[in-house]
Amino acid sequence: MVLRVGLAQINTTVGDFEGNTRKIC
Repeated sequence: MVLRVGLAQINTTVGDFEGNTRKIC
Protein backbone atom coordinates (compact mmCIF):
# COMPACT_ATOMS: atom_id res chain seq x y z
CA MET A 1 0.00 0.00 0.00
CA VAL A 2 2.69 2.48 0.99
CA LEU A 3 4.73 1.75 -2.13
CA ARG A 4 1.68 2.14 -4.35
CA VAL A 5 0.80 5.47 -2.75
CA GLY A 6 4.41 6.64 -3.12
CA LEU A 7 4.51 5.65 -6.78
CA ALA A 8 1.17 7.36 -7.38
CA GLN A 9 2.50 10.58 -5.84
CA ILE A 10 5.68 10.35 -7.94
CA ASN A 11 3.68 9.75 -11.12
CA THR A 12 1.47 12.75 -10.30
CA THR A 13 4.51 14.94 -9.65
CA VAL A 14 6.16 13.84 -12.89
CA GLY A 15 2.92 14.44 -14.78
CA ASP A 16 2.62 17.96 -13.35
CA PHE A 17 6.27 18.65 -14.19
CA GLU A 18 5.78 17.49 -17.78
CA GLY A 19 2.59 19.57 -18.05
CA ASN A 20 4.37 22.69 -16.78
CA THR A 21 7.29 22.09 -19.13
CA ARG A 22 4.93 21.79 -22.10
CA LYS A 23 3.19 25.04 -21.09
CA ILE A 24 6.55 26.84 -20.85
CA CYS A 25 7.69 25.45 -24.19
